[in-house]
Amino acid sequence: MNPDASRERLEALIASSGVPLASLTPREGLELMLRVYRDDPADGYLTCSWGIVTRYGRDELGFNLTRWFQPPDDDPTPPADLSLIFKFGPRAEAGDFPGWMKWCAGPEDLTDFRATIEASPPFKVWANSPAADVVLVFEDIVSSAHALFDCWGIRDPSRPIVKMAEEEWLRSDDVSLMLRWFRQEWRGEEADLDRIIQRYCLACCRRIWPLLPQEESRAGVEVAERFIDGLATRDEFARAEWLAEGAAFAFDFDTEPESIARWCDEVSRLPPEELSAMIHSPRPEDDLSPRGLLSHAAYFADGAMCYHSLMPKESIESYRLFLSAPLLREMLGNPFRPSSDQPRE
Repeated sequence: MNPDASRERLEALIASSGVPLASLTPREGLELMLRVYRDDPADGYLTCSWGIVTRYGRDELGFNLTRWFQPPDDDPTPPADLSLIFKFGPRAEAGDFPGWMKWCAGPEDLTDFRATIEASPPFKVWANSPAADVVLVFEDIVSSAHALFDCWGIRDPSRPIVKMAEEEWLRSDDVSLMLRWFRQEWRGEEADLDRIIQRYCLACCRRIWPLLPQEESRAGVEVAERFIDGLATRDEFARAEWLAEGAAFAFDFDTEPESIARWCDEVSRLPPEELSAMIHSPRPEDDLSPRGLLSHAAYFADGAMCYHSLMPKESIESYRLFLSAPLLREMLGNPFRPSSDQPRE
């Protein structure tokens, strides 16, 4: 298994096809990814999914074809993935198809893998159509978070400069605004800023522990806390993040229906005051059902783990339901009146 060689092989196949990356159709992309997998099926698997391919700005749907590389247990190389991602637009344009994922665990599954994809409703519609955009992404799991951020997106340059007075900081319950202002005004090292905000996000995860019933999510938060302090290795972190992301996927693809039903029942039985203390400034469009909260919380835990590598940083704001303004003030103090107890790294 050689992720770099597979990436080079895919790039060479795209070049030799005579079709520019931006003009590839999902069918052409599927053929290319199948060829790459046949060349080297060891230590990993292949997936195709239809669903949301953006996590910043409006939700847009598309296909994600991914070759996953999982090194052996005695190999310190972080897990990696190689993805072709096709974006077709918002649901009104791309079609109201339910999300799904198909896995291929080995060469013996390739025939069924292809047949299932080709029979799926969205593939029948979009297989031969140029996408709105296509990207090729190759990342190790530590430096990427495909379920968490828009791989096309950058911070909207039209977003105005954030202004905040001391009284607003002390009274605000708008954590998104507070975080943008704090990042904007930071004058230290960016890595230090990332660690400060990541500690806050992980502390927010601790406050919603009942909404994180999966061991993979809880262990991920714990490993990330130790990783920040240099008490966990990069490999430990990579594997924990991999498992935490998989825990979030369980809600999208209903991989653990009996467990999910049990967790939803447990959340529905939480005292109203306990649940209210975990949720901040809900809006009419928020899904506050037990399953909606559990899914959102699982993705938040993974996002908190990966905050240092999120691009753009604003993507963490999509989890504002779980971001506590009082906790932010408790951890950051009053940045308008710096003192010896202000956060340091």
